[in-house]
Amino acid sequence: MDIKERVFLELSLLSYFPYPYIGCSVSEMIEYIRLDNTNFEREEYRRNKEMAEGIDDDCYDTIYLYDVIDDNASSGVVCYVFLYFDYIIFCFRGSEELCVNETDWQDWIDNFAMFLNKPTHQQLYALTILYQFSNDKKFYLCGHSKGGNMAQFCALTMMDTYLENLEGVYSFNSCGMQKGICDTYVHRLKDENFQHKLYIYENEYDCISSVFTHLCSPIVIASSMPCHTINDYYHNHYLYTVVKDHEGLKRVQKKDRLPILLEYLMQLFVKYHSKEWFEKFVVKINEYFNSNLPLQDLCQIIQYQIECAFPKMSNLSLDEILDTSIQDLWKIDNIMILIKMLCGKHNV
Repeated sequence: MDIKERVFLELSLLSYFPYPYIGCSVSEMIEYIRLDNTNFEREEYRRNKEMAEGIDDDCYDTIYLYDVIDDNASSGVVCYVFLYFDYIIFCFRGSEELCVNETDWQDWIDNFAMFLNKPTHQQLYALTILYQFSNDKKFYLCGHSKGGNMAQFCALTMMDTYLENLEGVYSFNSCGMQKGICDTYVHRLKDENFQHKLYIYENEYDCISSVFTHLCSPIVIASSMPCHTINDYYHNHYLYTVVKDHEGLKRVQKKDRLPILLEYLMQLFVKYHSKEWFEKFVVKINEYFNSNLPLQDLCQIIQYQIECAFPKMSNLSLDEILDTSIQDLWKIDNIMILIKMLCGKHNV
């Protein structure tokens, strides 16, 4: 049974909201979100809520929330399990930043663990959820950001007996997959039947999806938010910038030049650093996240470390970089310094 692509995007969006109750229809979930006046601190939550309130719920009376696996307080994994007639839809929530009384840094600790080039705890947890709930039914996998990564991981690594029941994988602005995992399952990646089930969507300005290996050529979708500063690129990672039309998602021909440059820089970063370097790198990153500092304080620490390693970078603060127009950033010689930093073998 075909389901419109925008449905998977909208379910991925809804996975970021507290669920009203098990067994409700998605139409009821949307109405619950519209009536919720809770004041959440995160700007992304408010923007997501505006988009959710505008969802056309013409098909959502027949999709039901079957269960929610909520391990957010421990591993950071959250999966919404939906039923659509005889089909199951597994929808994995993406990463969330620290916000007091809402969420901690578990997601980002797991994200950086991907640099160790092996399955992470969240990825393996997602696979156990699939095995627990699939029950020989036809199923879809979807999610945004790290949620899309977990959906891809399940599809790529699940047992062969599950493949015939896999209807499709819908991933939005996912960070891709670790090369070591792709190499292990290269036989599945080369299978045309498997490739035809992959729908990997990327916002034209999204940079996160340039970090790891693509399972297939991405479908580039249009953004409602033009990019003039780095802050604009940050917002374009989220689903509230996606342009929808009646049938689906608006396409564009190719991604913006900054994500393309970032993908090249990440290839250099991985190429010129050893496995041992990444192990030390992840340990240091974990120390930062386990300190439970807010994002702004973490950025200040990172800025200080960059300035210590590269004194010339101190002539441009992090706040200035974020607010500087992209046109001006291309003229700054700090771009070359950044490239040298990524290629150089420096101690963590």
